[in-house]
Amino acid sequence: METLFKFCVVVTLAVLVQGYPQIQKKPQRLGGWQDIKDDDKYLQKALEFATTQFNAESNSNEYITRVDRVIWAKRQVVAGMKYRIRVEVFFSTCGQSDYTPESCQDTAPQKKVCTFEVLTVPWMDTTELKRKTCM
Repeated sequence: METLFKFCVVVTLAVLVQGYPQIQKKPQRLGGWQDIKDDDKYLQKALEFATTQFNAESNSNEYITRVDRVIWAKRQVVAGMKYRIRVEVFFSTCGQSDYTPESCQDTAPQKKVCTFEVLTVPWMDTTELKRKTCM
């Protein structure tokens, strides 16, 4: 009986020791948002798409001329991959294709913060800009 008790104690301790690192980490939920590095190649493709789409859909005279830096980026596995990206960008009243320092001297680029949400579904070969906000 004493041997059985010792065995149970050893097994219980082994299980607790194995589970301890899991308790320390913040658990990742399936389908939840995960932080990603700003140099991720798929993130860069999503950001390039968001910038191009934003400029094409712009109702104002302001266009993103350059992404200065990625503030943060997240991805979520859905029926495809969803990216949520916050970036600092330079805006100008000159269109992206028209922009050169010489042609836009009277309109210095203005820095703003934008958040984009991009959905890509590779097996359907689709990418869509779901949300965009700039401040």
